[in-house]
Amino acid sequence: MKNKFFRILISVIVLAILGVGGYFGYQYSQRGPNQEKLLKTAREAYPDDARYVSFGANYMFAVSESFNVDESTMPGVQLLISTGLTDLKIDNFEQLFDAAIIAVQPIAEIKANDNGDVSTYVKKTLLPDLKKNLGGDIKVKYSTPGKFRVATITVHKDGKLVRQLHIQGGAHPVMVAAKENSDAYYETVSTLIGVEDATGKDELEPIKKLIESSVTLAQQGKIQELFNSGSAEFKEKTNVKDLTAATNNAKSFLSRNVVAPGGTLLGNAFTGTLTFNSTKKEEEPGLGAVHLAKVDGVWKLNGLSLPAPKK
Repeated sequence: MKNKFFRILISVIVLAILGVGGYFGYQYSQRGPNQEKLLKTAREAYPDDARYVSFGANYMFAVSESFNVDESTMPGVQLLISTGLTDLKIDNFEQLFDAAIIAVQPIAEIKANDNGDVSTYVKKTLLPDLKKNLGGDIKVKYSTPGKFRVATITVHKDGKLVRQLHIQGGAHPVMVAAKENSDAYYETVSTLIGVEDATGKDELEPIKKLIESSVTLAQQGKIQELFNSGSAEFKEKTNVKDLTAATNNAKSFLSRNVVAPGGTLLGNAFTGTLTFNSTKKEEEPGLGAVHLAKVDGVWKLNGLSLPAPKK
């Protein structure tokens, strides 16, 4: 009788272990299909909104029409700023969120495709930083909606939400931070995608090469070649004389290191920022812009804005 009882007990334990193992096995097997669903959403959601691509971080996300993206105020960090917000002056990171800004930034401390590293970063780096600078009631929730770990962090003070953060692992670990869980925040989080998985991935290399060649021609003073490389619309809007005057006026800036951190892609149009960085600390970076248009399957220069010295 006693032996029979133990046999039954062992059988129950084995079945329970098999059941638990089967459940987790099923969950693991669904990570691949679930990841594809996430990628599909990132590619197809908000089809009317432009996609911002960060050339340095190698990811993209949708941008609502009511927001612009600034990657020059804090190099390496993409700031989604309301189009109605002007004369923005930021002295420290915390002021960003008081201005209802969403910040997106890569996380170098998390190794690519390492789910365990997400938890380590949150526990050892992020949480101590939040406790030091914000305090309040901090809650962390981990999930694995696809192949990669996600951490959702909320910070409440006096019963009010003061920070919402999304930490996402994968090929390009990234953090999205905002003061509140707004529609724009949700759009950013749900459309984050590595450039290698994005719909417009094949457009990015030609775009980067065209920006580089256009800047090089301007730096070398090859204005006729720069003009000839433009679209028909570009040639209607300007001429060699005006283009020469603009490049001469920006000569001191063109001698600097010119960086294109990223830009917005929508259909056959791309608009990117140009940052003219000086090696002298007392000199502020110059800002410009480049506009490209895809004409008959080929990307063409469609506009170029260069900085001018202050008078």
